[in-house]
Parts: sequence; C-alpha cells; structure tokens
Amino acid sequence: MPELRDAIAAQIELRYGLNFDPGNEVLVTHGGIHAVMAAVFALVDAGDEVLIEDPCWMPYVGCTVMAGGTPVRFAADVNDGFRFSITNLQQKLTQRSRLLILNSPCNPTGRMLDRKTLQEIAALVLAYDLWIISDEVYEALSYGHPHVPTAALETLRSRTITIGSLSKTYAMTGWRVGYAVGPAKAISEMLKVSQYSITNVAPYVQRAAVTAITSPDVAQYVKDMQAIYAIRRSQVIETMKSLSNLKAQAPDGAFYFMIDISQSGMNSEAFASRLLEEYAVAVVPGQGFGPAADSFVRVTFAAPIQEVIEGLSLVGAFITKLLNSPSDAV
Repeated sequence: MPELRDAIAAQIELRYGLNFDPGNEVLVTHGGIHAVMAAVFALVDAGDEVLIEDPCWMPYVGCTVMAGGTPVRFAADVNDGFRFSITNLQQKLTQRSRLLILNSPCNPTGRMLDRKTLQEIAALVLAYDLWIISDEVYEALSYGHPHVPTAALETLRSRTITIGSLSKTYAMTGWRVGYAVGPAKAISEMLKVSQYSITNVAPYVQRAAVTAITSPDVAQYVKDMQAIYAIRRSQVIETMKSLSNLKAQAPDGAFYFMIDISQSGMNSEAFASRLLEEYAVAVVPGQGFGPAADSFVRVTFAAPIQEVIEGLSLVGAFITKLLNSPSDAV
C-alpha cells in the first residue's frame, strides 16, 4: 500500500534524516521475521556463509539454513556484557562470507551498537564485500544512548537492508506488520520472495499501521510506553542489587535482562525447567540463543513490574536453594 510505504519512509527521515524512496526502497512485510526471511532468501545462494552473532534471535540461523546458506557463529564478549566483538567477527570471515546479520538493540542481550563499533564493522564489511541485514525492531527502546541506524553510516548505506517492525514500537505484535528498507536492487529481489510466500499483507492491517505511524495520539502513547519501560528497567536494576545472588548486565535497549546462572552449576535448559516446575516462574534458556549464552537465562520486563519483581525474587530463592544444596544442581 503506497500510503504505508510513504509513512514508513517519512518516519525514518524524521527520526534519522535518512531518505528512502517509498516506491523502490521500502517493502512492507508480514512482521519483522518475514522481512528477515525475505532478505536472506534474496541475498544468499547455496554455500554462502552468513555471519551471525552468538547469542542471537533464533530465526537468523533457521532462515539461513532454509536459504541454503551456512550459518557461521561468532561469539559476543560474554565477560563484557555481551559487547560486540570485532576480533571474533574478523576471525570468522572467509572468501565465502556473503552476509552479516546485525541486531541493535539486541534480543536477547539488550546490547546496542554505537557509531564507533559500526565504523569498525564497516571496515570489515567493505574489505570482504559483504551485505548487511540490520535488525532494528527495538529501535524505539533505548536507555541513555540514542539508537544509531547502521544505514546512517554513508559507507554502509548501499549495502544495508534495515528491518523494522510495528510489533515493539507500537505494541502491535498480533497485527504482523514489518518492513524492510534498503537499496532498490535488494528490495526488488525481496519483493519477489514476498510475492511467492505471502502475496501481500492484508490491506486493513496496513491501514491500521498507517494510523499507528502517523497519529499524534499514538505518538504520545509511544512516549508514555518508553517512559514506563525506562522506569521498569531502573526498578529491575534496584531489585537485582537487593538480591545478592542475581547478576545481570543492565541492557542498553529492548526489554530483556540476561541473568548469569553460572553459580548454579546447571545449564540454562535444566535451570529453566526446574525453575518452572518448582517455582512456577518462566524464563528463556540462554542456550536457545546460542552456546555462548548457556550460563544465562533471559527475563523480560514487558510484564507488570510487580510480577517481574516477584519473579526475580523467586529466581533468587531458587539459586540460593541450589547454592545451599549443591547436590540439587544435577
């Protein structure tokens, strides 16, 4: 729908000063995951290597495999709050490298990429002639540090496909509206993938998306939501400080904490299963995001804050139980 493509392009220009042609450089998709899939299928041929950070949002790996590519994982710096590791990325690059997938703010870690890191990434991308998929669906949720779009770097503009979604910014998860912006030649190939996978996003859903993006009332709602998340983040940090056996790095963005469970003596899947069975608290095992996160579990503060605080207290109680009875950690 032209009206939605126009609204998306106008919003990006307003936020970041980046200009995209709504007719040729914007694609509406069935949620952010469909945008990722269409981009991977458009760019990757059989045997191409796709560089994917560890930990990461799980569909990056699955989409790569489905497209016939080879996922190549490089670890974030677990000892520094899951910071992006230029060294680990560089060690994994080969002549078969085709695509780098970035995610900022990151799910599951909440880590964000700053301009300096993006400049270091750009040097490698240019040296190896890579494409970038930059998943920025959590762009509206940052705390203290403004989001820097990958495409804001002039050297990366012509080789970056940026993924966006209304699910997080506008709390429209069930509506399934996402988008991709990037060079016309890439968007054209993605359009072919979209036409042969979903045909189109329902027009009435697209009209709702136009309203979400352009309505002043909704814009105020988004500001209120951002303020609420910032407060919740602060409350979670204070709760963590009061529970001596809970350790986690405060996220730069999104609405997740990765809790370090290494002291429990359990892997993340076993820990999450026991926690659910014994304390009725659900967390996501870190190993689902990659082996680098197997000593962590992901928690969210998207739920009401009192529920989050109660859940954290129960996680702390479970860890205390395990520390007092090491034989239980089996």
